Order: sequence, then C-alpha cells, then structure tokens
Amino acid sequence: MTVADLPATDSTTLPALRRGAPVVRSLTVVRVRPVIVIVLVALAVAAITSPAPRPVAAQDASGLTVSLTPSITKAKVGDIVRFIVRIENTGIVTIPALSVNLELPDALNAQSVTCPGDRHGSTTFCDLGDFAPDSVAEVVFFVEVGSREPVLNGPVTATASSGGDVQVTASIPQLKIVGPRQRK
Repeated sequence: MTVADLPATDSTTLPALRRGAPVVRSLTVVRVRPVIVIVLVALAVAAITSPAPRPVAAQDASGLTVSLTPSITKAKVGDIVRFIVRIENTGIVTIPALSVNLELPDALNAQSVTCPGDRHGSTTFCDLGDFAPDSVAEVVFFVEVGSREPVLNGPVTATASSGGDVQVTASIPQLKIVGPRQRK
C-alpha cells in the first residue's frame, strides 16, 4: 500500500508522507486479538475444571436410579459435609424392601441422616420399604470430617439394596481434606 492508495477519510497526515512511500500500520490491533483469545480460553478452562460438586448417578435394569451428590468437594477437619442420595424408580414394577446405605472411608464420621423411611437407629442406613414405580426419595446423610490422614480417606459410595441384594451403587471420589489438622 502506498500513500496514493489511502482512502480520503483516512486521518493520516499527508504532509508527513512522501508520495509513493509505503504506509506502515500499527500492529496493536493484531496483537490484541491473540491476547483476547488466550483470556477467553483460560476462562473457559477455569469454568470447566472448577471443583463444583456434581452428582454421580447409576441405574440398574429394573429402572432404579441412584445419584450421590456431596455438598462440597473440599473440607477441613471438623467440617460437616452433606451427602444427598436421590433414588428414583423409573421402572414399571415395585421394588420390595428397598434400603439405602452410605459407605464411608475412615476419615469421615457419620453424624445423622434424614430418611423418609426407617433408619433403625443407624446414621448410614435408610429403609424405604416397598418402592413403587414413579417413586422418588431423597436421603440426606450428614458426615463430619474426622481426619486429614491420606491413608484414611477414600471414595464415598451409596448402595441401594432390595431384600439384601445390591441393586445399584453410585460412588464419588474422595473429598479433598485441607487446612490444619484439628488439635485435641
């Protein structure tokens, strides 16, 4: 491009240019675009990899679905974590004597359970009885973080059983336990 090729509305001062001299345009705009792209990609990656609690679900052939969702994925010793187990019968038959059990690693201590059925005095068990088609139930387990020791931590599993036979399970990875150890 030369001075002769500049449009009439260009704000370039013509006296400063010689007729036929090449015009050098600023590369600022060209450099800004890659920076914007990099920032947008970084934001997208951060949004995708954020440690937000996500439910884990499993379904068996009879239409029984179980999902397990923690209230948090990172906790300190002494924190209470809520685990929500959602059970749904999408099948066409009643599931007899359905119960839900929460299996915990040694680093976590069960404190209480909100159960729409009978918990039989347990803090990790809920007896829902006969579970009709299209039924939905939520069982909420409250668990205290008791230790930071890595050897004691592990996955958390919700198991739905009928008459003592495991029907379906849902597991989540171990909680990330951070912060100072609780002093006794």
